[in-house]
Amino acid sequence: MKTQKKKFEKSDNRKQFEELSQQLKVKVTLGYYESVNEALKAHYRQNGHKELKTFFEWLKEGYSVKKGEKALYLWSKPIQRKAKEGTETAEGNERNFHGVICLFSNLQVEQTENNQQQTQTQN
Repeated sequence: MKTQKKKFEKSDNRKQFEELSQQLKVKVTLGYYESVNEALKAHYRQNGHKELKTFFEWLKEGYSVKKGEKALYLWSKPIQRKAKEGTETAEGNERNFHGVICLFSNLQVEQTENNQQQTQTQN
């Protein structure tokens, strides 16, 4: 019996992120922002997402991500990868790859019970 490999499909959130990045790239080119990430942060701020942190950074501060919340994305620093055999790149056998950083905002988290109790006892 043959098993078919499923083709990787990007999530809707990832597709929207990439489309938004392409749109904001124009504003970077025109000089409104220094980078696509800066433009993305400004876009998120307009929607009320003032403070962006990773899942574990929020946990460390006593917050948990609300059930059902979807991550907000920023581009990571370029990562050098070796190109696949048979493909040519300008630099030879290496190319830059931009990963994605998953973040959550102040609108997507809530204080954990332990953190709420500590806050109440301090007051």
